Amino acid sequence: MVPDRMSVPDPPRFAFPALAARAAGGAIGGARESAMAVLLICRLARDAQREPSLELGLRAERAQHARQWLGTLALPLPVRAAAGRCAEATAIADPSALATALQQLADVTGDTLGDDAVAEIRRLVTNITV
Repeated sequence: MVPDRMSVPDPPRFAFPALAARAAGGAIGGARESAMAVLLICRLARDAQREPSLELGLRAERAQHARQWLGTLALPLPVRAAAGRCAEATAIADPSALATALQQLADVTGDTLGDDAVAEIRRLVTNITV
C-alpha cells in the first residue's frame, strides 16, 4: 500500500543554502573563509535557540571550540571580531544579545557574502527575536 501524500512529512530544509554555496564556491582565503565562519556561527546560533535548547554548559563548550576554529581562519579583523562576539553570545541565555551580534556580523560581511547569504543571517535574527 502506498502512503497517502498528505501523511508524508516534508523533508527537512537546510536553513543556510546561500551561505553554504558561498563557502563551497569561493577561492581559498578571504570571502570563502568569511563565509565558512558565518555558516558555523549561524548554525551555532540556530542550535542555541532550538527547543528544547541545549544546556548552557554544552553551548559554552561549543562556543569555545568555535572560537578556536575561527582563530585558524584568515579573516578580516572586523569579521573575526564580529564572529567572536556571536560565538560568545551563543553560550549565554540572552536572545537579544545573540540577535545584536548576528546583526553586526551581517553588517560587516554584507559586501563579501552577497544578498542571499545576508538574507539568511537576517532571517535568523528575525527568528531569534520573535
